[in-house]
Amino acid sequence: MRVRSGSSFVGKKLAELLLRDVSGASIVAIERGGKLIQPSASTELQPRDTLFIDLLAGGTDVAALKQQYDLDELPLSGVYFADKSQEIGMAEVIVPATSGLIGKTLLESDFRALRRLRDWSAARRNSAGARLAP
Repeated sequence: MRVRSGSSFVGKKLAELLLRDVSGASIVAIERGGKLIQPSASTELQPRDTLFIDLLAGGTDVAALKQQYDLDELPLSGVYFADKSQEIGMAEVIVPATSGLIGKTLLESDFRALRRLRDWSAARRNSAGARLAP
């Protein structure tokens, strides 16, 4: 999503937004001036920032998010997204049926801490309480 000049995000630090708590969305990267930056709680958003957002909650209403925060939705397809996902370090993995992760919740697996990942989520967009299945 891209931050419009009239967005309530402009001039705010990520810590102030509480975006994950309010909407289930997590900003995993920001493109600003053609460069990718890794966001932190102290990152201040600017007009025209492109936000790479992971929607943690399967029920997150993208249209409502756009309207509430005055954001432009950008397509998630094509060469641009593929190139940026590699720069950010996004990866898609398949968990085999024999994995020790099967039957555990995302929180129980502790996969994020063990692999020193910033963020991760299940492709099926399960909530943190849902169990991974083969």
